[in-house]
Amino acid sequence: MRLLPLAALLVLVILLGGACEDGAPLPDAATYGDLAVVAGDAGALDLSAMAATAKVSGIALALDEISYAQGVAISLEGYDASSSSDVNGGFHLTIPAAACGRSVRLRASGMVASGLVVIPLARAPAFVADCTKDLDLHILHVALADPSPTGLRSTVARELAAHGDLVVGDAGDAAAALQHDYNWAYGRFLAFDGAGEHSFVDGMVSVSSDGGLCRVYYAQRYATYRSQKLSHLIEFGAASTPGNVLVLCPRTVTAPITLTASGFVTSDDLTPATFDPITFALLPDGMVSIEWSPSAF
Repeated sequence: MRLLPLAALLVLVILLGGACEDGAPLPDAATYGDLAVVAGDAGALDLSAMAATAKVSGIALALDEISYAQGVAISLEGYDASSSSDVNGGFHLTIPAAACGRSVRLRASGMVASGLVVIPLARAPAFVADCTKDLDLHILHVALADPSPTGLRSTVARELAAHGDLVVGDAGDAAAALQHDYNWAYGRFLAFDGAGEHSFVDGMVSVSSDGGLCRVYYAQRYATYRSQKLSHLIEFGAASTPGNVLVLCPRTVTAPITLTASGFVTSDDLTPATFDPITFALLPDGMVSIEWSPSAF
């Protein structure tokens, strides 16, 4: 595709609209989903020499509250740039010139309006900072340090411990053990295009580059569980995922791990979908939020 002159590039303002994880509308219809992010034609330019005017935008959603996440500090890992999510969860982070053309990932921290602390979070997969245009990541799911029995971290820790896959030890309780003695990632398979939101199910996920130490579990949609429509979150023994994935690694796994997906179909009309492998570093004392979009469906 022929590149337009930089002076002719337009800044696109994208209005977001959508639904929450279990399909119930959110106030003011925030977009739900995640787009695969690619460098496009940016490789033909010396992006590092460009002024940092492009932005990465999206909406932060608090999983534990099934609501917009106001006050979340959004940043690019390894760079000073940061932005705070507004009352509708929206964030607009200017991409620093030093990040242009590089693979970067979002980080999130801070405290939401309800007073709950955000579990330190990194988004996977990373994306290429194409500074010739703004990037819309649509959704960044954040988890909170919610001590209630149905909080995401509390639920994951309790169910893993009950299954014998998480040792509480000196941590004192399962949630503390999960946070400080293990590394974990949780996420979903979604895409958004002109036809709307698409979710993907019935696929299988495997992990590699972990020394055989990490485990993959399949999970239900957290919002469905949180609304008490389900008695549990993790589907132990399931052969394929009903929509979400959980990865648990011992603290000793420090190198980036790779997840490979196969067999996925769209949840509405069972159209086959292809997901490219993703590789990401884990986040000690935090978590990785997986927002995995297909390369084709």
